[in-house]
Amino acid sequence: MCSLADPPAPTITASPANGPYEVRTTVMLTCVTVDDSRPIVWSKVDGTQLEGLAFTISGTNLTSSLTITDLRENNAGVYRCDVGNTRANITLEVFTPTTGGWVGDERWLVSMSKC
Repeated sequence: MCSLADPPAPTITASPANGPYEVRTTVMLTCVTVDDSRPIVWSKVDGTQLEGLAFTISGTNLTSSLTITDLRENNAGVYRCDVGNTRANITLEVFTPTTGGWVGDERWLVSMSKC
């Protein structure tokens, strides 16, 4: 449950900004918050661990980036940055040109939610 003391929800963006993204490319997701008292924590909503050579997390308590290199179809999905009780979500779409198909539920969706 949200309280009046909760800071505004963080914002999350993708770079390059025009998704979906082709396999074997790189995308950077950036989370920005005004609450520097709590760390930014990245996750993939389906529970996939963000570890290995393809994932790099960098930044500070105000701005954190998740870079995914050499995109694969299984990288498609909803990514989340949490700052205390607030969060932002972004849906990452991955395009495979050889099959001409989209991977994921939506063509491109950015949503932000608080608490």
